[in-house]
Amino acid sequence: MEEFKRLIVDEQYAKYTLEALAEVCGFSSRASFFRYFKKVAGITPNEYIKQLNR
Repeated sequence: MEEFKRLIVDEQYAKYTLEALAEVCGFSSRASFFRYFKKVAGITPNEYIKQLNR
């Protein structure tokens, strides 16, 4: 998850989809990434990104 948080603010990865970023971070599926992120952070990846853009 820390890798995702690092990548999401990196301009080089700005055009990547959440699925692509999850794969770069080592997750084999979108569902497993979303499930893990929500369990650890308490919010979805999309909610996390919205918070960054405020």
